[in-house]
Amino acid sequence: MKLLDVTPAESLTNLAGLQRYLLRASSKPRTLTAEEYLTLSEEEKEAHDDARILYLNRELTVDTPAVKAALSDVRRLLRSNYGKASGRHGLLLSGPSRAGKTHTALAILRATMNRYLADYSDPRPEGIVPVVFIDVPPAATAKSMMHQFCDFLGMTRGPRFTLEELTYMATQTMLRGRTALIVVDEVHNLNNSSANTRDAIRALKGLSNALPATFIYCGVNLEKNGLLAGDEGLQIAGRFALRRMLPHSYGNLQDRDEWGLTVRAFETGVGLISAGERYLEGHAEYLFSRTGGSIGSLGYLIRSAAIELILSDAVREHGEERITRELLDSIPLDLAAERGADLQG
Repeated sequence: MKLLDVTPAESLTNLAGLQRYLLRASSKPRTLTAEEYLTLSEEEKEAHDDARILYLNRELTVDTPAVKAALSDVRRLLRSNYGKASGRHGLLLSGPSRAGKTHTALAILRATMNRYLADYSDPRPEGIVPVVFIDVPPAATAKSMMHQFCDFLGMTRGPRFTLEELTYMATQTMLRGRTALIVVDEVHNLNNSSANTRDAIRALKGLSNALPATFIYCGVNLEKNGLLAGDEGLQIAGRFALRRMLPHSYGNLQDRDEWGLTVRAFETGVGLISAGERYLEGHAEYLFSRTGGSIGSLGYLIRSAAIELILSDAVREHGEERITRELLDSIPLDLAAERGADLQG
């Protein structure tokens, strides 16, 4: 594997990149047995390992209990919004950093695209845009928000285009593209603290009125940062349900069971070559102590351990790829998680 490969990762906030990502979701490399793996030639082994590492870094999303709950929310919203001319409802995914909001949003986008593919065919040849994913830029204005949509859709426009022209272009493209779901990330940048951000919120509301699409807003502690203040905030609160994405707890049996299911989902998702025994579930408490219940930190820790095993040729050395406590101890985590672990310790 070329560890110093500087090929830029494709952006998910443009149409071509997002559709490649979502349509490639079924390309998880097959999990081989140890016997199958050891029969590969060196070239085949390198290609298979590269594919596994790319999958772990680019495409791994795991259906944790929190993700499943959010998916249920979105399925309910898509059904209730179907055919409505106005008054459509949306979802706020809100929580602290590294609580799994973007992970959940990507799982929702993938599930929605998979549902589209089950009913229709590849959307690209006909210019269909089932799902849209954009970020709110810092110090957003109404015009910069519309530029985000136009950038995602790959639309050519001149430097003097007005807000009305940008809005019309984006709206018509998504109407023709039969867009059903729009996910807006980094919404905490719309903190309703200035005239510009209030205008940006109104621009999003205008889009939601013009498009028969379901909107999902993701961001850090949205119910506390001012987004829901004022008249614009009251309108959002009246239309959007709140799904709090919080770090896991470990205080009671239900908390521990849910954390155990989350650990199991990640262990299964990384697709290591093993003798069939689940190892990480027995270390759920240790993993909680290391990560503070953060989905982002847990995913990074398990994914990093899996990549380390792949690169170290563990199957040839030990007959399997097993994530051990010793290996986990050797992997440093983000500062927030490590500080949490120090406090718990």
